[in-house]
Order: sequence, then structure tokens, then C-alpha cells
Amino acid sequence: MGNISLPFPIPTNSFVLTFDGAASVLDLSAIVTDELIGTYPNGLTFAAWVQPITATGSTMVFAHRADAGNPFWMLRKDTSGFWHGMVKDEATTVITLISTSAVVLSEWVHVALVSTWAGTSVLYINGSAEDTDTTPTGSTISCTRSLLGGMDAGAVSQFFQGNMTNVVLAPFAATAPQIAVLAKYQPAKMLPGSTLLYTDSETDRSGNGNDATVEGAITIGVG
Repeated sequence: MGNISLPFPIPTNSFVLTFDGAASVLDLSAIVTDELIGTYPNGLTFAAWVQPITATGSTMVFAHRADAGNPFWMLRKDTSGFWHGMVKDEATTVITLISTSAVVLSEWVHVALVSTWAGTSVLYINGSAEDTDTTPTGSTISCTRSLLGGMDAGAVSQFFQGNMTNVVLAPFAATAPQIAVLAKYQPAKMLPGSTLLYTDSETDRSGNGNDATVEGAITIGVG
């Protein structure tokens, strides 16, 4: 594969987020709206190692959405048991991507959704592109809620049950070789005992108490 340059640090199994499928989400809204300004001229990338536990219904891995009528950008396990990426821009152009491989419960899988806006959205499973759409979309997906483990379509729903780690959310479209590098770092093959330093203000931005459980990490207070 050679040396592939990544514009972000490679996550190394430093924490595991556990979602209960009933109420727990991790709200990234403050990070997305403050730091990414809700507009992504260079595209968007979401990637994570995911371990789904339940087969019931449609459950959301990541959703950037505010209500039922707004644009959205999201990655989920659909009701048929396949990975499903969806993009809807300000002009209501809708893109749907579906994996060729079904979800395997209790097994870790690397999932990624990448959009360039100029004409390509790609759903990756374990580092390989499984579905691609070349429909151009607008570069603005202006929403007020960005959630791991659920979706806000007027109310939070479609709660994910299972675990996530090595999460990447970036305001640009990662290349196929970059996604392949991220998919190499499988949780089962990593050294145990790694830790991540993070501020406790990062665990729940929503203030609703429904943050995910962070396991195996060191919490640094912010005063």
C-alpha cells in the first residue's frame, strides 16, 4: 500500500463507546456547528469501527440532522440488516447507498461514509467501497444536531445498541487509500490498555444526560 498520508491522527482503540439501544447518544453538535460551521466545501467523512448487538429495526450509527424536513447526512443499519448511507442536501437531492454485505451481529466492522459533493458519495465496509453514487450535491448540510448512536428528526430515535471505537469525523472527503488505512486498525488486533485523554465536557454536549458510556479512558477535568 505504501506510505499514505492522513490529515488526522490515526485512532488507536483508545476508548470504546457503549450504546444501550434505548436512550444513550453522544451529542457532537457543538463540535460540528462551532468548528465545522455547518458547511463542508471539501466534503465530509465519517468512519468508525462498530460492533452492533441487536438486529431489531433501523438503528443509527451517526446522523447529522435536525428535524424531519431538514437536509441530512447519516449512516445506519437499516431494517433489512444492511449498512445504509443517506445524503439529502439543501436542494432536496437524495442519495442512498446500501452495502452488499449484511450486518453480522457482535462482530466488529469498519464502516465509512464519504461525500465529495462534486459528484461522489461512497459507502465503505472494512476498507472496500461497497456502493457509490455520482450524483452532485450541494456542499451545505445545515443541521443543528449531530449524534452518534441516534438521530434527531424532531425527537431523538433509532438508538444504536452496541459498541463503537476509532471514530473519525472530518470536514473533507477522505480518499480510498486513507479509508483503507483506517480499516487496518481492527480493535481485536490492537494492543489492550491504550487510553485517551479527553475533557469531561466532551462526553455530553447536549446537556440531556443521554451521553454514551466511555470505557477504559482517563478523564481530565477542565475546572
